[in-house]
Amino acid sequence: MSQQKKKSSKKGSTSEQQSTMSKFGKYDTGEYDPEGKTIEERVKEVMDISKAHGGTFTKAKHDAAMAEIQKLNVHSISEYVLHFKYKRRDLYGREQVDDIIPDRTKSHMLVATSYQQMAALGSLVPFNPQENMEIKKEACCGGIDKSESVIWKNEWMESQFRKDLEQTLENAKDNLPRIDKILCFGLGPLNNQASYARHRAIYAISTFYSLMGIQVQVYVQDHRYCPECINEVARHHCMPFDDAMAFVDKKAFVVSIRPGYVVRQRVTEYGSADGGPAAMLCAPINDRGHSSTRDSDPPSDFAYEYIQGYDEFNLSDEGENDFFGDLRLYLKKREAPEPHEEPGSIIRSPV
Repeated sequence: MSQQKKKSSKKGSTSEQQSTMSKFGKYDTGEYDPEGKTIEERVKEVMDISKAHGGTFTKAKHDAAMAEIQKLNVHSISEYVLHFKYKRRDLYGREQVDDIIPDRTKSHMLVATSYQQMAALGSLVPFNPQENMEIKKEACCGGIDKSESVIWKNEWMESQFRKDLEQTLENAKDNLPRIDKILCFGLGPLNNQASYARHRAIYAISTFYSLMGIQVQVYVQDHRYCPECINEVARHHCMPFDDAMAFVDKKAFVVSIRPGYVVRQRVTEYGSADGGPAAMLCAPINDRGHSSTRDSDPPSDFAYEYIQGYDEFNLSDEGENDFFGDLRLYLKKREAPEPHEEPGSIIRSPV
């Protein structure tokens, strides 16, 4: 490609937008051509494009994409709107406009595409709308026998993972970052023991901070929750929220356990705006994710480099129930103790 054509692309001229956007984010101009390259080369190239254009999952770009979703949902319920011009941008910042006919019976949520998925698809559009799934009560917690949940609770209390989690927090308490919220992504509906155990882990973390005299608000995000799920998490003072990403900052403790969608790439880029998140409980970020094409929540160049500023603690239940798998607790390194912080001794309390 000539230098003149590259320059035109950066300016985002109307003619070039039309040619590059005509395939719904498929690029045939040579700027991103997946043909003849290994998947590792393609993923690295996509990440390099993102880095050269100010990142992908930054606070500003996420918030702009969420604002567009909110506009779509507002227009969808209006009887006077027959078409909606939905705007999205690719990694280069070029705008694509789609004519959407609103379905007044459904709302939309924002779905992010990982760098690996963009490389595999040949599409450089990271944020897209998706219709919310309709979860029926009988398809979730309505069929769970109460005696079964009692068994789940007893097994959680006896589990080695619970003991290891509490001991890890105890060992790290002098270096625990001061938080005011816990943000949970994709813990799953409460109709199975694995999701039940993951929610119990969140309650344990919240209780630990409470016993240190630090009150935190817990936000949970999972579009699979049924009404009974929502009532149950609310009973434990957890607030369901459609966009928990908006709360990622330097006082946020992020929990992402087999979420089924991209989280780690997003929270590290989004939180970096003010040095957050304070802590993360998630799968290990051991590499840059160039070959992680089968992982629904893969790492990235940015996540790998950013996590070097955290202390790391191992947690796993792979030899037990495998509800959590291999996890890492990442705690933001603190240069010096904050004033008036005397956590004192911790008294264990069942959750």
